[in-house]
Amino acid sequence: MLWKQILFQYSFYKAQFFFGKKQYKKACQVFKNLLASHPFPPFGLHLYYGLSLAKLGELDAAQECLQKELQQYPHSPITHLFLGKILYKQNSLPQAKENFQKILQHYPHNALAKDYLKLLEFCQQPQTFLPSFNPLNLVPDAELQANFYQAVLQNALRQILHSKNMTFPSQEESEQWKQKLQARRNNFPSPSGKGDTLTYKAEDRILGQDFSAAQKYAQQALTLEPQNPQAHLYLGYSLFRQNQLTQARKHLLASLKYKMLPQLRQDIEFLYIFSTLASTHLRLGNLRTALHYSLWTENIDPQDWEGRLCQAEVLLALGNMHQSSRRLEELFSEDPEEFGHRFQHLCLWAKEVLNPSTSSDC
Repeated sequence: MLWKQILFQYSFYKAQFFFGKKQYKKACQVFKNLLASHPFPPFGLHLYYGLSLAKLGELDAAQECLQKELQQYPHSPITHLFLGKILYKQNSLPQAKENFQKILQHYPHNALAKDYLKLLEFCQQPQTFLPSFNPLNLVPDAELQANFYQAVLQNALRQILHSKNMTFPSQEESEQWKQKLQARRNNFPSPSGKGDTLTYKAEDRILGQDFSAAQKYAQQALTLEPQNPQAHLYLGYSLFRQNQLTQARKHLLASLKYKMLPQLRQDIEFLYIFSTLASTHLRLGNLRTALHYSLWTENIDPQDWEGRLCQAEVLLALGNMHQSSRRLEELFSEDPEEFGHRFQHLCLWAKEVLNPSTSSDC
């Protein structure tokens, strides 16, 4: 009998090890075998199995596992928390709210449960919620941050598409777009253009988050050299960060026009041009064009933080919520400070979209 307990503990720890290493398929297999041989599993077995399934995107099976965990341990706050997260992703908002509220019944100061209730409040009333919302006040939890970021972006995009009598594309349509765009790689024209010292000042202001000053220096550089590709890039990026999207697109495209030498296609500046163009077109509701530019960011450097943020946004718009969420979680974990800046920028734009009386360039 003792050896069976030892074997069980070893297998349980092995599955948890796989889970910690993000090897979720291996973890699921071990948890599944343990459950098959233990009709009365101890605390945590259904829970971890459910979490592993959720990480693989199998939300229905994950929900079933967590429900079974609660049948045995009905007052487990961590199980209620993760079940609430899964129900939220399944768009079962009243049931999700019930689970988060149960946590607060026993732990009234649980900040994570409170923030998830804020997320549900946003989903119900985005226009009234956003004006007083500051994402920097959220608990620094990667999954919460990713879920909130997705919700803000999705609601704003839905409003943009509605204004253009459009809807989000189906999975099949999105895949067709991707296949056509991947099969068509345009030859770039040879550019001309020189650098200017004013572009360095613009770059310095961008790094300091002073986008108004960066805009001024980039405009001065273009007065001296209208074909300066860096100046167009910095001006386009500065305008983008100030939500002047139409003008941003104009200068980003000019940057492409003047700097498309074949030997520079791997230049990191191309990645920033493409990623900013993708995000700009996305916010204008041009989803297919946004996908086109986001694919280029993957070709240049699939590990770049800026490019992956752009890709996560496009994935959401094309209906791939699971991959988008995982990518956003990774980005927050790698650089929470920059993620916070970008989340604030997203919220400023979303406020303009969802409250048209304050909109300027959208």
